[in-house]
Amino acid sequence: MKSRYATKKKGKTEVYPFWNMEDIKKMMDWFKEMRYYDEYLIFMFGLLLGRRIGDTVSMKWSDIFYENGTQKMEINTIEEQKTGKTTIIPISQTVFEAVEKYCKYTGIVPVEHINEYIFNIKAKTDSINRKESEVYKKNDLNIWCEYLNKDFSEKRKQAILNDFEKQKEYDELGEYLYNVVEFMDIVKWQVDGFRRKFDRAAKVCEIKTRVSCHSLRKTFGWISKLIHPFDPNCMETLQDIFNYSDVSTTMHYIGLSEQRKRVYFEDMGEVVKNIENGDTELRTNNSPIVSLKHEDLRQIIMYLIKAEEESEVEKFNEAMNMIDTLKIKSV
Repeated sequence: MKSRYATKKKGKTEVYPFWNMEDIKKMMDWFKEMRYYDEYLIFMFGLLLGRRIGDTVSMKWSDIFYENGTQKMEINTIEEQKTGKTTIIPISQTVFEAVEKYCKYTGIVPVEHINEYIFNIKAKTDSINRKESEVYKKNDLNIWCEYLNKDFSEKRKQAILNDFEKQKEYDELGEYLYNVVEFMDIVKWQVDGFRRKFDRAAKVCEIKTRVSCHSLRKTFGWISKLIHPFDPNCMETLQDIFNYSDVSTTMHYIGLSEQRKRVYFEDMGEVVKNIENGDTELRTNNSPIVSLKHEDLRQIIMYLIKAEEESEVEKFNEAMNMIDTLKIKSV
């Protein structure tokens, strides 16, 4: 009999960030057009907060608002389900702008639901309502499974018992089943639901890059690096944000290694093509430091001196074009 427990497909498939900004816009618009407002905000949070989807759907209104409705400056209440670590997450104003749109679409008033989940579903509400049930006081895994109609295998049951013995937060098995196993199951089902709609959106929007809902977190890192190209501490900052142990892991995770490899191959192709065409100078683009041969610099200066009849803008543009053509690549 097929298990009702939410599981991901076996095997690892590498997915990438959204390389194309237009693809992101198409996905945003699709969620709104379909009136999938929860999915829209999950999508936005993925891009803006860089959290895993499981952590995102576990957020409560109290994570971003105080009880009086005042906006918080940072989130310091989310414990990562995968690592158990708590990371301080600054909240940009764009987060609240996305929340404002969401509340306008749905009619939700956050302050009236301050201790509730932002992305509430019936399974979460049902779990809250049965918290005081006698079944949790029995501390019996089989009775709990029967009560919730769980068809766990004996292997899964044993794994639950083993994990309970290893952890130190809960003394009673019933507490552990309610707060950890039951909640994680609900979150996994909710993530799976978002994943299905995300995949559908990617298909409808004809996204060519291999993406998944995990691409949102990767995109946060990739764009952050792209828009801070000359920050010497950028990768260390992203490493801290993602809770990774080293920079190389972070670079690979956000797709920078893959993108860099692609650029290297494309650049090498240009060099080889130029050599075949008789151009043996090595040049570069987008470098913060420009190297010029002495005679090339003299040529540019002489042009600026002699170009008396041209406007300042014309002289500037022509000089920049000359620099871009003549600059030499450091190897």
